[in-house]
Parts: sequence; structure tokens; C-alpha cells
Amino acid sequence: MKSIDLSALKVQIDLLALTSAHTHLHRVAASGGGEWAGACPFCGGVDRFRVQPYARPEPRWLCRHCTDGKWQDAIAFGQRLYPNLSFREVCERLSGGRLTLRPAQPRPQPLIQPAYAPPPPEWQQQARQVIERGQEALWGRAGHNARRYLNRRGLSDSTLQVWKLGYSTGFQVGGMRIPREMQRFSVRFHSRGSSARVTGWAPVAQSRIRLCAAQAMPNQMSAATQHSA
Repeated sequence: MKSIDLSALKVQIDLLALTSAHTHLHRVAASGGGEWAGACPFCGGVDRFRVQPYARPEPRWLCRHCTDGKWQDAIAFGQRLYPNLSFREVCERLSGGRLTLRPAQPRPQPLIQPAYAPPPPEWQQQARQVIERGQEALWGRAGHNARRYLNRRGLSDSTLQVWKLGYSTGFQVGGMRIPREMQRFSVRFHSRGSSARVTGWAPVAQSRIRLCAAQAMPNQMSAATQHSA
């Protein structure tokens, strides 16, 4: 589908002739390539109307009342002249049937930048081992009470398996130290000297283990326990 070349149309229109057909104008200044003034053809206000037909980059007009003193282009003048016509019909009328069209330009797709980069493979491997160890503990003898607690909270065994909930008896995988905690807690893993971090969640028993790490080797990671009531 082709679109109207609005830039070409605005220059093509003889704005002085167009406006003079609807009001009496006289030259009042040389600014903007020449400025003409007269009564506004829309509100009738005396000496409110100004036209600069040779202004750059395009001819322009204003009315201190109708446009609040702001310059408008020739198409805007046509829209006020023909309020019952569509925008395209106004452009066709102003062009005298010589409307310049051009192929429609496709809209550029926004470039989506990821919020963060994934942690390194070594870190991801250790995180998977943490989750697996927690699951093994939850479904073993040590996790019996934790499993009963979660069931009482409305979490079925199938839900525990699907969402990979686990239980920590206190263990370490590489640089990740997972403590045993009776209260609800979250364990935060981070990389020293780096501000870029990635966050994931691995629930453990009555709590959630929050895994946060930067793009660093696992032996650079440390853990800090955050307690909550």
C-alpha cells in the first residue's frame, strides 16, 4: 500500500494563493521570506492571521486565536477548510488531483535487549546439582516432616515434583554452600567484584533458596544467608 508524500505535498501547495482565496491579505514583513497578514478566514478576527508562503522548510500560517499563535502547515489549513473530508481527501483536494504517492515504509521492529546474560555453564551445573540434592533430601527420611508440612499447606506430591521443591540438610556443591535452617530463609549467591547478577529460585522445604550469581567462575562465589520470620 502506498502512502502520501506529505513533504512533497506541503511544498507543492501554493499557500499564498490558497489563503488569499478566502481572505484579503497584504504584505507586512520580510521575515520568513515574506509575511502576509489579514483577517482570519475561520474566526474572522482582524489582523490575527499570518502567512509565510516561502518559509523553510515548508510554507506556514497561523492565527493568534485559532492556532494559539502556533505555526501550521498547508495541510492543516485544508483540514480547517474541509472539515467533513477525510485526511486523504483533503490532500487530494489540495493537490488538485496530482497527489504524490510513495511506497509505505515498514515500521522498524524494536530491538529487544535481554535484561541480563545467563550465568556461566559451571554455575548452572552447580545450581542444578543443588536442586537435585534438595529433591533427594525432601523425598528421603530427612525430608519426611518437611514433606508433611508442604502437604498441609496445600502442595500435593505431584506439585512438589513438577516444581522441583527440595529440602536442605546442609551441604555444599562447589562454591555454593546451602545451610540447614529451621526458619524460613533465602540464600543469596553472588560474585565478588561484579555488579551484573542473575536471579533464580530453588524452593527448599519451608523456604525458597534464592540463587543469585554473576558471570564468574564458581570458586569466586560466596553465600550469605538472609533470615525472615
